[in-house]
Amino acid sequence: MDHDAPALERFRLHVGVRRRDEDVHRWIRRGIKYRPAVLEITAKNISYMLKLPPLGPVTSCRLRRLRLCGVHLDGGFADDLRSRCPVLEDLELKRCYCSFQEMVSATLRRLVIDSDGRGSSRQQLVVTAPALASIQLSFVGCTRSILLNGAAGSLLHASIGESFPDNNLLTLLGSMRNVRTLEFWGLWNCTNELLEDQKKVLAKLHNLTTLLLGRCNMSMEFAILRFFLENVPSLEKITLHHCKCPDFRGNGVQQDLPLQYRKLISSESPNLNRIDIKYHDGNTSDLFGLLMSIRAKLGKNIVTLRKVKHPLK
Repeated sequence: MDHDAPALERFRLHVGVRRRDEDVHRWIRRGIKYRPAVLEITAKNISYMLKLPPLGPVTSCRLRRLRLCGVHLDGGFADDLRSRCPVLEDLELKRCYCSFQEMVSATLRRLVIDSDGRGSSRQQLVVTAPALASIQLSFVGCTRSILLNGAAGSLLHASIGESFPDNNLLTLLGSMRNVRTLEFWGLWNCTNELLEDQKKVLAKLHNLTTLLLGRCNMSMEFAILRFFLENVPSLEKITLHHCKCPDFRGNGVQQDLPLQYRKLISSESPNLNRIDIKYHDGNTSDLFGLLMSIRAKLGKNIVTLRKVKHPLK
């Protein structure tokens, strides 16, 4: 790659399935040489992981955004984040093999870790990022836990994805006490014991105002939703996105709603003023019946029902 400019604004590399490691590493090193502000590397070959070369000396590093997919990241990468990325604000790791145990950045504001579990370490990952404002985590088939250290005061938005281990979930929630917007995707089998433990954690989320539950299981008497309503009085808006709801029909005949459903909206959530329900398919009569049964308690709440084309985000 020949280039006359002293620096690149963006360097993007997509690696196919038939490239030699030596060639790929040479391209990466040459791209890093031009001190890009944005670096994106995607490896499409799922049979092996690329090794990321050092990110360059601290005096020349302009990197603000780093997006990696299918890359092997070890302790050397963690050292680079700490000492060679003085202005990094946006870090996105997808399908990466992350074998390091610590991530430290004084400037990081957005972090995305999306793992399919292949080769991931089982040791806890401690993230120290005092400026972190947004975090998105998804660990399918992975038992790794994450702890946020020093981000409690800055974190505004958190999204927790499918298959996040239950015990690790409590640890994570306990380290984001000042989060304002919280998204859960794919919470499916929450036991009563877990929900009881969640009470202690949820009671500490004093600033949480917006909750989104996507593709979550509501069939157990809306247990997940009820626990949030009962234990987070600061909630102002709730969104249910393509969640599995209870069937209020016995043998195809509409039944009276049980008391626990009619008590969903109560005095424990005095600040709640908006409920959004997004659905993909199926009969909405159950949802409508639920809302009608609690209409006296809804007060001035704005309730919207919206059909979406796809059940994804």
